[in-house]
Amino acid sequence: MANAVKTTGYFSSLPCGEVTSTRLSRTSRSCAGLTRSAVGLCCSMNHEQAGDLRSVKEPLSTPFRNHDHEDKALQYKDLFISKVGGAEHPKRLHCQLYMVDALEKMGISRYFSCQIKSILDMAYRWVKDSKLDQLPFARQKLAYFYLSAAGTMFPPEMSDARIFWAQNGVLTTVVDDFFDVGGSKEELDSLVRLVEMYDSDPSVLKDVSHVQYFLSSACFLDIVNQKASALQDRDVTKHLVQIWLDLLRAMMTEVEWRMSNYVPSAEEYITNSALTFALGPIVLPALYLVGPKVPESVVRDPEYNELFRLMSTCGRLLNDIQGYEREYTEGKVNSVSLLVLQSGGSMSIQEARKEIQKPIENCRRELLRLVLRREAAVPRPCKELFWKMCKVCCFFYSRSDGFSSPEEKAPEVNAVIQEPLLLLDASLHRSPPGGVTELFPSA
Repeated sequence: MANAVKTTGYFSSLPCGEVTSTRLSRTSRSCAGLTRSAVGLCCSMNHEQAGDLRSVKEPLSTPFRNHDHEDKALQYKDLFISKVGGAEHPKRLHCQLYMVDALEKMGISRYFSCQIKSILDMAYRWVKDSKLDQLPFARQKLAYFYLSAAGTMFPPEMSDARIFWAQNGVLTTVVDDFFDVGGSKEELDSLVRLVEMYDSDPSVLKDVSHVQYFLSSACFLDIVNQKASALQDRDVTKHLVQIWLDLLRAMMTEVEWRMSNYVPSAEEYITNSALTFALGPIVLPALYLVGPKVPESVVRDPEYNELFRLMSTCGRLLNDIQGYEREYTEGKVNSVSLLVLQSGGSMSIQEARKEIQKPIENCRRELLRLVLRREAAVPRPCKELFWKMCKVCCFFYSRSDGFSSPEEKAPEVNAVIQEPLLLLDASLHRSPPGGVTELFPSA
């Protein structure tokens, strides 16, 4: 391999533009005493907006970006209550708050608090049973991945999708750390071969180290295969295995580049690194669990691959902008360093970061266009998962490398999973003087 490849213009060759906003209906979730993730499980109530609340702008730092009915719920609720205070407010919203008060008195808050605790306990128990917590090189990011799942997939019927989204997210992080710092070249080669042979020859497990055994056996969560295959009325195991193989082979390519001091072209880099950003094992299995049938013809459709490519490319470039210094110290190339290199040193790091924003904007715009397109091979609920993950990436990487930081996103984790969602004034959700008849005026 050559040590340098000319890459001029690749990252800047894509057109860019702002993502066009679509009209949103906002959802009011004012559930006293419920945690923020439980809000989406019980009270999904649309209402008419008044005045300047229609033009609320959403900050980039929020994990719940626009273009989703649920995404603006917490922000809109907080802003609405801060504006109306104890003054008059729409009767329909008053009705909704009264209904929430009734649910609260029935013990709904305690029920959902117990449900969330049960789910998290199960997830952490799975980490322990898989012995992933015994791997000294591995980052433990279960809370972050459950945050991304609970913050984007509200409906109760998506419980399995949320759990497996979080579990596979943990696995991809552990595997990434194993390839970066935890394994030798021989162990990495052995792990890839093990996954390739797992289906046909399970006896290969006796010839590998305990680390490889834990990683490979965890990658094949039988319950994921069983649930996905049952919902789809067909065996999807081979596809789930292939998703992991694609990731491991791409990670091995990066290892070989690093060990040989090979500098890839920008196109080589982004094609491979979009895979190693490791969104495949998180998002793609979840498509089988959100409801619609996903036949093999959909998986092979160009639209399916393009949705995945755009989502992964956007996430990778966001990560590159914020993680440049960390990856530089690890001896890795990324899109920022490649831009500086192809400029012959005339471009600064900050200029390169700014330039990378253009293809990010383009990927987001094109991804949203595909998600909103009516005539499509991929079912709409499945397409929305690609967009939701894109928003999660923006949440973690829009301002800094929030995913790698153990503290930066802790407040958001607590806000969504732990802290109760309380109304500022209990008087806001008491029955009006006219009683129930005033809540439901005649037409």
